[in-house]
Amino acid sequence: MYADDVIFSESVDELKKMLDTLYVYSTDWDLTVNVEKTKAAIFPNGGKIKSNEKWNLNGHPLEIKDKFVYLVVLLNFNGK
Repeated sequence: MYADDVIFSESVDELKKMLDTLYVYSTDWDLTVNVEKTKAAIFPNGGKIKSNEKWNLNGHPLEIKDKFVYLVVLLNFNGK
């Protein structure tokens, strides 16, 4: 079976907790998250992504994207 889900958060800390919860849940249920296909899209209020913001899932770094399509809607970060 396969799943294709999105996690939304309004804060850095909340998103990090959600990623940790995803890892624990997938481990408990013997599920595998393909970290090669897992991406992060950040839409900061201040206009720029902070250089020290790194996103990972179980120690595997996630690629940061500036846009993605979710339910046929293009979400795009343009700094404004």
